[in-house]
Amino acid sequence: MGVQLASGVLTHIARLIFGDLGDFVITMQGNLLMEDNTLEELFDNTKVVLARVIQYSVKLSYKRRSLGSEILFFRYMVRYGNFLS
Repeated sequence: MGVQLASGVLTHIARLIFGDLGDFVITMQGNLLMEDNTLEELFDNTKVVLARVIQYSVKLSYKRRSLGSEILFFRYMVRYGNFLS
């Protein structure tokens, strides 16, 4: 039960910290997914997210980062706005 509860708490905290960035950030199970259309948007939005990371002393996992238009997340292919199993 502890892991299940911790996952919900982590998701809640991530939404508290990053929830107002919903135009370009999705929080899922403690993960952040960013959606950008151009390199300029990516750069600007990354600065906003990193400022928030610094403000709240969030530790990011460099090993778990990935870039692309879709990601594999718990056996689901995730794209902005939808996912496929």
